[in-house]
Amino acid sequence: MPATTPDTLARASLLVMLGGVLAVVAVVPLLVDPTTPANIYYAIKARALWGLAPLLALAWLGRAITRPASIDRAVVLPALVFALVAAAATWGSVDSRWSLWGAPWRDEGLLTLLAYVAVFLAAAALRSRALLRWWWAATLAGASLVALYGMAQYAGYEWLTRDWQRQGWWQAFSTTGNPNWLGAYMALVTPLALGAVAVAARRRDLALATGALLLVHLTALFTWGRAAWLALALALGVATALVLRQWSALPVRRCGAALLLLVAVTALFAIPGGPLRPRGPRSPGPVVPLARAQSTVEFRDTSVELRLYLWRKTAALLARRLLLGYGPEALVAVFPQRDPDKLRLLGPAILVDKAHNETLDMALSLGLLGVGAFWWLVAVCLRRAWLAARTADARGMLGIGCLAGIVAYLVDLQFHFSVVSVAPVFWSVLGVAAALGAPAAPEAET
Repeated sequence: MPATTPDTLARASLLVMLGGVLAVVAVVPLLVDPTTPANIYYAIKARALWGLAPLLALAWLGRAITRPASIDRAVVLPALVFALVAAAATWGSVDSRWSLWGAPWRDEGLLTLLAYVAVFLAAAALRSRALLRWWWAATLAGASLVALYGMAQYAGYEWLTRDWQRQGWWQAFSTTGNPNWLGAYMALVTPLALGAVAVAARRRDLALATGALLLVHLTALFTWGRAAWLALALALGVATALVLRQWSALPVRRCGAALLLLVAVTALFAIPGGPLRPRGPRSPGPVVPLARAQSTVEFRDTSVELRLYLWRKTAALLARRLLLGYGPEALVAVFPQRDPDKLRLLGPAILVDKAHNETLDMALSLGLLGVGAFWWLVAVCLRRAWLAARTADARGMLGIGCLAGIVAYLVDLQFHFSVVSVAPVFWSVLGVAAALGAPAAPEAET
């Protein structure tokens, strides 16, 4: 029997959402624009999202109209509340135009935030096994390519001419624009790669998944980011605990073997002057990973002191506009840039535009209403991932990967902040987590 017009529209809408989400996780993280030296890494990704978001939104609306039963109110409601709060905060911003388009060097204004919501809703619609497998493979493929370029940088090989700000950097940062962002990205996808290793059905799939796991793990180490190392350890720890709780036999043996391999690689990395030391032309010479890790708890460390200062000042500013904040990306306009401690820590040339804590940054941008809507959404998605993780099949393993990745990424962001280089992938992981644990997920949907 030929498909009816509503069925055709529903299927076409789903395919558009799938294609858009695959582009977000496999293509957008790779985009760079060498023709704009002042903004090589961020603007082109933001504009790609702005182009994809209307397509995703229209496809989601088409799906919702033709298949009303597919609307998952438990996740749609907090997502729409977040979008409405972001719009209200932009309307009342200290600089509405700035908050709409985003800072010229960050590009995470309202338009980008709405694109994240569109990515989330589209990813949450991918409920069938086939669609989830496509997303899983595309996410690991995109992360692997980003990791490969980061490793090449670390070894001293790269095709992209660096801007003045990054001339002296020796850590890997790839196409994300910063070692911190790259570290958060790798920690986010590491448990997804571990899960793919555990459930690979064919030797080729096992080899590809193992290669992806090694690439993202090594690249996370090569960022030399302390928050990234913490997030990486947390991601692997949470994933391992969930696998041991639910699985037995082959998946557990594979996870055990993969973890031993990662421990061996990490041990090689930890050897001062060993084979995994930085080798690029900007290499600082002998560097000791253990000393880098220990500096995290040394309050005289410059970056630790700087974060404590930023958090204190940002919290004081937040107290003046609690509900809707100052508008997206507005911190640079209200932070006391001539404060003596700021001048001592950063000098007069560098402007403070982020608090280096995503919860505080979001509160400054969107107020407590925005923070509440975001964590409401995260809580729903984590619960969905947890429900999915309780099943001993590929869907359950993907739920474990999503849950561990979300937790690790959010922990990392409490020392950094959201950026358009990585955030779209995170919002897609949130969406897939929501899809995995959705009640009565229609397995047969195409």
